Amino acid sequence: MKTITFYIAALLLLSFGSHAQSWTVLTSGQTEQFNSVYFTGKDTGHVMGEQGALMRTLDGGATWNKQTNPALSSMCGSVFMTSNGTGFVAGRDHAGTCQGGQQRILLLKTTNAGANWNCVNSGLAFNANWLRGNHYPTAMAGWSVGDMGTIVTTADGGTTWAYQNQSTSYMFRSVFFVSATTGWAVGSVNNTNSLILYTTNGGTTWTPQTAGTTQVLNAVYFVSATTGYIAGNGGVILKTTNAGTNWVAQTSGTTNNLNGICFTSPTVGIVVGATGKAMRTIDGGTNWVNMNSNTTNDLRSVHMPSSSTAYACGITGTIIKCVVTTGMENYDLSSSLSIFPNPSADGIFNISSEARIQRIEVCDLSGRVVMGAADENISRIDLSGYAKGVYMARAFTDRGVIVKKLIF
Repeated sequence: MKTITFYIAALLLLSFGSHAQSWTVLTSGQTEQFNSVYFTGKDTGHVMGEQGALMRTLDGGATWNKQTNPALSSMCGSVFMTSNGTGFVAGRDHAGTCQGGQQRILLLKTTNAGANWNCVNSGLAFNANWLRGNHYPTAMAGWSVGDMGTIVTTADGGTTWAYQNQSTSYMFRSVFFVSATTGWAVGSVNNTNSLILYTTNGGTTWTPQTAGTTQVLNAVYFVSATTGYIAGNGGVILKTTNAGTNWVAQTSGTTNNLNGICFTSPTVGIVVGATGKAMRTIDGGTNWVNMNSNTTNDLRSVHMPSSSTAYACGITGTIIKCVVTTGMENYDLSSSLSIFPNPSADGIFNISSEARIQRIEVCDLSGRVVMGAADENISRIDLSGYAKGVYMARAFTDRGVIVKKLIF
């Protein structure tokens, strides 16, 4: 029996309903271009972008405070927060503030959920390229990708770094790992042709995959070890259900460049792009429905801290928010998933499933995402090291999303 010990994870458990949803424009107080948004819960989030802009909210976007950036003139490409309050920003340090006065790649780190950011001395040889995407599947393992084939990685939470550079004709825009070994990096070749690279050994080697399009690819997101989505220029949305062996084009209904994509389940997701384009799907991309973003500004990034809430950001200080009030996920798909004993006296829960589990998460009731596991062999949840209370288990299966209440 395989035991997976989970840190407490979470998503609020509403999904996008069948009705079109509109967005609210939030007041950022800034005019810089924002390139990336990331929320660790329904209220706490970060956006960052040009001219060293680092913003944080603690109240769901009602107010935004500018955080101190040690590299003031930097260009911030991507922000990612790991489960324990640690986060990283990747970009380019124009003035060399963090790297001894030399223009180099920018890496910033926080250990207090973004209250303070500090320069990371990567120890890497000179590289003035711009890092545009980063992802951390665990608190220790992470990757940042960017221009001129640049890939940098850490296996110890940012203490030490190494290059995994590829051809200088490769212009990476986004990276996503489903584990410490398996991931994808997407972008373009010379800004004129699509690029997808795939690794199963933590980036020691990267293998090209066929996109089936020549458009530049801007964002990649996986919901399980096998199912993922890519958004790109010209309205391109690609989907795979076999870890990228095949990428299939979906009908987006737009020719706008699409810059950001995020999913909260195999079926529920949002994509954003040029001139305020925002669309959502509730059927795994079979249908993409336009949303009223209430802005014509280009949107660069989207993040969904729960399936009922989404944030997007873009040029001229744009931040928008969508809260969905219609629709519920199915809390129990009959008896296809059983978690027992429940209540559990010791926090040990056994899993029995007729459906094939692709990914499972555990959450408390605060909505703060902490950890998920993509493993078809999961047979036990161990919460014995955590406080007694009510938790939610959320399983992504081949039959749909199943949510169960856990009492410990």
